[in-house]
Amino acid sequence: MRLIETFICLIEKRGHSIKTRDHKFSILTIYGENFEIKFREKCVRRDDPDYTWSSTTLVPTGKLSIRVKVKFNDKHWNDGYTLLDEQLAKIVAYLELKAQEIKIEDEERRRRNEELEYERKLESLELYRIQWEEDKKTKLLQDVEKWDNWMKLNNYITYVKNLGIDNPKVNNWLNWVNTVIKAKNPFRTGLLPYVDSYDFDEEKVKGELGLL
Repeated sequence: MRLIETFICLIEKRGHSIKTRDHKFSILTIYGENFEIKFREKCVRRDDPDYTWSSTTLVPTGKLSIRVKVKFNDKHWNDGYTLLDEQLAKIVAYLELKAQEIKIEDEERRRRNEELEYERKLESLELYRIQWEEDKKTKLLQDVEKWDNWMKLNNYITYVKNLGIDNPKVNNWLNWVNTVIKAKNPFRTGLLPYVDSYDFDEEKVKGELGLL
């Protein structure tokens, strides 16, 4: 159809593109935004003279129409007092404006979503911090238990040493126990590093939440 050829020519001159998806509609791409577009000839329903019983058939009117799906709404242009051929430039201008509006809306939506996601991550960070305050109490009780066991182990090995048994096998065993005592010492790396282990590792949590 001449109308479609003229429309495609106008679209391409404006730097846009149109591709046929199937026999039902085509995809019009303007500024990176896609629109479903359909060209059709309007029809009216009339009685079908070839049938005795009441029957109707669709009869083409010769009047053309263009339907474009813009977001979730359909926009129609029809032959009327002004023919579609004379409306093509207006149609393209409308769609270019809509494409720009959609881009702005999508960018604003993306920005809002990023802000909401950032706020959600900050809330999660605060929840992690609150949870750590509870976890520290559990850690303290566990460390006290470890220290108590370590002290018992020290007292135990001191008692054994005081028995004064000088035997190679006993001495080897005592050496092994001493390595265990050294490894189990809660303060083997120093008091300050131990106290630091009670600090909330904010940088680590931020990394896990994607805040860095």
